This record gives sequence, structure tokens and C-alpha cells, in this order.
Amino acid sequence: MTFQELFEAIDRIGSYLKDLLTFYLAPGAYLQSVAGETDGKTAARLVVYAVLFTLLEVSILSIAVPKMPTGTFFLAGVTVFEVVVGLLYVPAFLVVTKFVRSESPAKTALVYALTFRFAYFLVPILFYVSFLTTEDYGFALLRGVSVYLFLFTYYLMLPLTLAQGVRKRAAASAISVVTCLLIFSGLEAIFDLTTTSSNGAVERSILFDPIGAEYDRFKVPFGRDTALIRVLDEIQFLVRGKDSLTPTPRREVQQRLSTLQTYWRHADSTFRKTVDSADQSLKALSDSATFRTTKDLIALKRTALTHERDVLTAIDAYARRPTVRTYIPVLRSHALLMEAEATVSEHVAEYLIVRIKLIKLGLLTNRPLD
Repeated sequence: MTFQELFEAIDRIGSYLKDLLTFYLAPGAYLQSVAGETDGKTAARLVVYAVLFTLLEVSILSIAVPKMPTGTFFLAGVTVFEVVVGLLYVPAFLVVTKFVRSESPAKTALVYALTFRFAYFLVPILFYVSFLTTEDYGFALLRGVSVYLFLFTYYLMLPLTLAQGVRKRAAASAISVVTCLLIFSGLEAIFDLTTTSSNGAVERSILFDPIGAEYDRFKVPFGRDTALIRVLDEIQFLVRGKDSLTPTPRREVQQRLSTLQTYWRHADSTFRKTVDSADQSLKALSDSATFRTTKDLIALKRTALTHERDVLTAIDAYARRPTVRTYIPVLRSHALLMEAEATVSEHVAEYLIVRIKLIKLGLLTNRPLD
């Protein structure tokens, strides 16, 4: 390729980008202009739009996905995929262009379907990347809203642009919406695009929540140790009795204290092994986690396990020498453990509430696992 040919190619690409600005400001003028050009020029135009869209899409996604492939074959495959997806609604738009008796109806339908997708679909992608990088479900909300606005505008811009007169526009809009929804329903039946199930099929949806999927997949245990609670309840009985009005017989207290001390000599190591094992498992999960949301929730649970170790140490001191002085550290450490567990529960509840609300609004697909 000579320099002159290179400059001519760059000039053509520049003119195509100017035409894209025309599509944003006056879509009717753009469609009329493209309908009158040669098929070869139209094909070159759409190839340029597809390649530029793919390059922008991959560049934006690579911000959130550092290991995003960038090879030539990958980019070519993505470009072909985006073109195929853009072609899915061409039959619906062809019905509209024939109804309004547009010039070159098939060509106009094809050009509109692809140009609109390449011109506007970067907006949901930007919100998707913002969601992944910030892990703020506010961006998941904006992503979902932008997807629905994209589809709503996609279905209506063509008939509203080409049809003349109120009745003609209303009829063309109705035809466009019905035919597009039929196509969308068919795609939904095949690919489960908006399902709220927790299976792998929803990963194909633009509304997929990879952060929630990771949280669900890890199945982080956030429950309380009921066996430890029973030990603490027993210590409280030994110190305070059944109630403040009726003193517990000393013999009963001595018997139950002896039972506790015997039990604790064997149970202490079991409790500590359980806590250590849980902490090691959580550390491994945290090391393999991709998203900060999962890591933060795991860190809160590990903090609670640290307080649980302190409770075990305090109980051990009390079991060795049961006095009010050794009972006070049990109370303090237990209070800190309860506070840590409450913090964990609060954060988990807040996180799940946000996810469930977005799912009910149809802005996320995969629901939390039961």
C-alpha cells in the first residue's frame, strides 16, 4: 500500500466517523445517505464501524479484565460475533422498512441494525466495566437501565425516523416493537438471557453479576458456633444461677462446674482445631477471590474468628480457675465476638438486600443461592 492509498483510507475512515455523528444527530438523513451509496462502500463502512467498536469494547473491558486476550484471531472473532448479534434484529427492521416503503428496505434495515448497535452499545459496556472495577451496585443499576433504554430506543428509532404522520408512526412503532419482542422472546427461550436462576447459563447475559456469582460459588460460612454458645450459657449459669431471686444449690453448681471442667479439657482442642481450619479455608478462599467484595466479607468473618479464639482462651482460664475475676474476660471477649458477628451479618444482609432488589427489578440475572 502506497502512502497515497493509506491517506485515502484514513480520509475515508474520517468521513465514516463524521457520518456516524450525523447518525447521532439526524438518523433519517444518515440512513437516506447510506441507502443511496454503493453496496461496496456500505460494506466498507460497516466493517470499519465493527472493527472500531470491537477495539473500543476490548480496550474498555481490559480495564476490568487484565488478562483480556488481544490477539488478532480473538479480535476478529469478537468482531464477527458483534456483527452476528447486530444482525439478529434485521428481520424485524426489514418488516418496518417495507411497511413505511423506505428506499432500499433491506439495506436500510441492515445498516440501521448494525450502526445503532455500534453507536450506542458502548454505554452499557462502560457501566458494566464501572461496576466491575468499583464493585458498586449503583453501576449495576445504571448498566441495567442503560440496557433497557438501549433496547427501547433500538426498537423505536427506526419507525419514528422513517414513518411520516402520527398514525403511520404509531403503526410502524407497534410493528417494530412486536416483531422485535418476538425475536427477543425466541432468543430468551434459547439462551436464557434474563433468567434469575443460579446456573451457568446466565453468564451469557449482559445483566450477569460476576461478583455475586463468586460470592455464591465460595459459599462462605457466616453462621454461629452453637456448641460454643452452649458452653457460654453454662458458664453464665454457674456464675449467675437460674435467676437472681432463687439461688442455685451449691451442690448443683459444683456438679455442673466439674462437668464443664471435664468437658472442656477435651473440647478446647476441638474448638481450636475447628477455628483454625475455618480460618485456613477462608484465607485460601480470599487468596483465590477476584473481587474486593468477597475479600472484604471474608476478612470480616476472619476477624470474628480471631475474637472466637479470644473467647476460647478466656473460657480455658475460667475452667482452670473459676472465679469472678476470670469470668470478666469471658464476658468481654464474648461481647467483642458478638459485635464482630453482628458486623458480619449486617454487611452480608446489606449486600444480599441490594442484589435481591436489583434482581426483582430485572436488572441482574443470577439470584443468590439458598
